[in-house]
Amino acid sequence: FKLKSMFGFGLAAAGLQAADRVSIVDATAVAACGDPHSAESSRALQGLNGGQRTSGNGSFSAWSGLAVNKPGTYRVCFCANRPHTCCDADQDYATEVMTFVAAGVATGHYAVCEATLRLP
Repeated sequence: FKLKSMFGFGLAAAGLQAADRVSIVDATAVAACGDPHSAESSRALQGLNGGQRTSGNGSFSAWSGLAVNKPGTYRVCFCANRPHTCCDADQDYATEVMTFVAAGVATGHYAVCEATLRLP
């Protein structure tokens, strides 16, 4: 995905519900979905609206209008909101839907620009 550009994704599966949620986490901070901090989406992400899907039905859910403001690799962790699962604990988000990369200059890198001046 392109840094600071709007994107979206979809999930096709049986039994999806409007109460299901996703969180999008920095893959360097969360080694696997379900690990500590899986329920907390990255601060670099905008537009997730608490993880609720933007649209969908029982067999497809879509999340759109998202943007990432920091380059890196991200995990999309899924919580199927069912009885006894409130999608408020890290272990509720133990299903990894996908990973993606937001390309850009990594922290600690710099660019050097050179110019040639031609004198008359």
